[in-house]
Amino acid sequence: MTVSFTVTQQQRLTELDVDPETTDSRFSSEEERNAAFLRIESDRVKQGRQKIKQLLYVIAQRVPFTPNIKDLAETIEVSRKSLLNYLLFLEKAQLLNLLQQDVSGLRTLSKPEKIYLNNTNLVYALEKEKPDIGNLRETFFFNQLKVVGKVTSSKRADFTVDDKYTFEVGGKNKGHEQIVGMENAYLALDNLEYGFANKIPLWLFGMLY
Repeated sequence: MTVSFTVTQQQRLTELDVDPETTDSRFSSEEERNAAFLRIESDRVKQGRQKIKQLLYVIAQRVPFTPNIKDLAETIEVSRKSLLNYLLFLEKAQLLNLLQQDVSGLRTLSKPEKIYLNNTNLVYALEKEKPDIGNLRETFFFNQLKVVGKVTSSKRADFTVDDKYTFEVGGKNKGHEQIVGMENAYLALDNLEYGFANKIPLWLFGMLY
């Protein structure tokens, strides 16, 4: 007589992205089965930690970028499902900010439109080269606004806030070209001391906490 993994154990192995053949294994006793389960779970958790560290490093060298989930999964050698889970884990740990499309419902559970590190301190700590100023500006804006509103991607500009306000982030000489003709559209500009018209100093968004 042989035994298989319990339903609870099988669910856990599926969460860990263990292959079906292993999940359907048979054992001569409950003791052998439980020992095998603990060994597989421990190995998978250790591997997952290493993969998450590798993913964070890879992302840090590319941010902000629109991810190709297939290519990213192949780079760190994990499945698409595991990669999406790792991204969510890193976001919950406040290491990443995932910019989703301006949609509602289940589609928001798919790949993010753009990936940012959570804050500018992480940008300086993790990037090997001198950080891009545009990345720093957008990272700062996203980090500050998501605390007080829903931030999603915009088809024409950088961000949409609360499905109503559109923001383009840049330096003080940034023009209106990308938001011309749009209602409730603003420029969030670095190195600007005072705001006027639809131009808002970027530093002001740091007062939202």
